[in-house]
Amino acid sequence: MHYDTPQQDSPQETIRRLENLARVGTVTEVRHSGRPRCRVRLGDNTTDWLPWIAGRAAGNRGSCWWPPEPGEQCVVLAPGGDLAQGVVMLGTYSDAMPAPADEAGVNRTQWTADAFAEYRREQLTIRTERAIVLEAGDSCRIAMGPDGITLQVAGAVLHIGPDGITSTVDIRAEGISAVHHVHGGVRRGADPTQEPMR
Repeated sequence: MHYDTPQQDSPQETIRRLENLARVGTVTEVRHSGRPRCRVRLGDNTTDWLPWIAGRAAGNRGSCWWPPEPGEQCVVLAPGGDLAQGVVMLGTYSDAMPAPADEAGVNRTQWTADAFAEYRREQLTIRTERAIVLEAGDSCRIAMGPDGITLQVAGAVLHIGPDGITSTVDIRAEGISAVHHVHGGVRRGADPTQEPMR
């Protein structure tokens, strides 16, 4: 059986390629490992595995990893109208996946229903379901979670929790050591001592 194939210079092929230069679609599948790719439904058709635009993709010199989600609306950009060479541009709101805010002057990044980072009127709010951890090198760490805040610098650890404050090292307040301070005016009986000596 013989099938007619469109000529490369035919008007129909030119129109088809023009229509495929940029098309709105919906992500249907995502492949995370190996060569990260996704497939997009465009009308009645679904593309092959296509790369998505990540913002930065320079490995350890500058990268962003935030893969698309099935159901997310996107735009497929196809150089020359060839969908096999297309790339997926994410970031188009839809009825199924609406914007996380609805007012001017707000910058909000939503990770899950209960986890986000938001800048609003000179205030930055970061909320997660479990913990926030900040690290600087191998020796400095701040962890915030339901059980309190832990500050760690090398071997020194300070923990602030519902039951109080604990530390693995001495604490000094206005020059007074919590471990080695002494009191003056010590007497037997019920008399109070004087304030700690510096």
